[in-house]
Amino acid sequence: MINSKLIKVFKIFFPAAAILLLIFLFAISAPSEFPVNKIIAVENGATLKEVAVKFETEKLVRHRTLFDYLMRYSGHEKDIKAGKYIFEKRLSLIGLMQRLIKGDHGIPTIKITVPEGSTIKDINRIFGGAGFKNFEIKDKELEGYLFPDTYFFLADNTSADAITKMTENLKNKTVDLEADIANSKRNFHQILTMASLLEKEAAKTEDRKIISGILWKRLDKKILLQVDATLDYVLNKNTFELTTYDLKINSPYNTYKHLGLPPTPICNPGLDAIKAAIFSEQSQYWYYLSDKKGNIYYSKTFEEHVAKKTEVSEIKIKTPPIR
Repeated sequence: MINSKLIKVFKIFFPAAAILLLIFLFAISAPSEFPVNKIIAVENGATLKEVAVKFETEKLVRHRTLFDYLMRYSGHEKDIKAGKYIFEKRLSLIGLMQRLIKGDHGIPTIKITVPEGSTIKDINRIFGGAGFKNFEIKDKELEGYLFPDTYFFLADNTSADAITKMTENLKNKTVDLEADIANSKRNFHQILTMASLLEKEAAKTEDRKIISGILWKRLDKKILLQVDATLDYVLNKNTFELTTYDLKINSPYNTYKHLGLPPTPICNPGLDAIKAAIFSEQSQYWYYLSDKKGNIYYSKTFEEHVAKKTEVSEIKIKTPPIR
């Protein structure tokens, strides 16, 4: 008697359960209109509800409510990775969720390395050489704020995407230095500008720190900085190519004529140069020379400076006499 009742219950509920299972499997299956090889963007800060609505509209899911529920039920409602996605084949709802949670965008990335000391002009050239069409950073006031590093970009990324990624990287790299910058009595723009000079003037950390001390000292004493690298920036010349005429050009970047730092950084400095600008080394030096091999020679007086120049071949005077 009991067995017959169980059989009757089984006959009633098994078909119902099977039907429900089939409905569920159909609901999580890929829609026939699934957008294969179409770029779909998940915006930064988008809520799960907003993503669900967009995915239903774009035919990635059959039912936004089920997508929303499964993301919440699995505990991944906040784990969707923003960015642009491309799907090379139709995906079930579960497969789609896995891609979103992993941040598997499916778009090949292009590796871009921006060396320390690169200018905006250099960066535009680097991206252009990597195949980015119509890529151009035009805002010259961004000079110094585009942190040099190795990046990975999507093929359809624009200069705006690059600016965002590089400026955010600068913030992240320097956030731990904010208190030190405040203690230095210089603002961030001044630090970046000084760092850009140091990036171009010397390659070694110890030299950068000493030169930083010399230049800050000259700046505080209202003495012309007379740094060749600022002229190199506007004239697109090598330091050793500068002429006497070049030293007289009327440009705010001509630190032979204008007191203070140039109006903007002259390149995008790396972290080492930024730290050297903050943690300068105090010394009795007022002058320095460099040769074509990058060796730096320091002097306390102008007389010593000139004498040292005659002793070393192929040396370019970096800081003429104090006036």
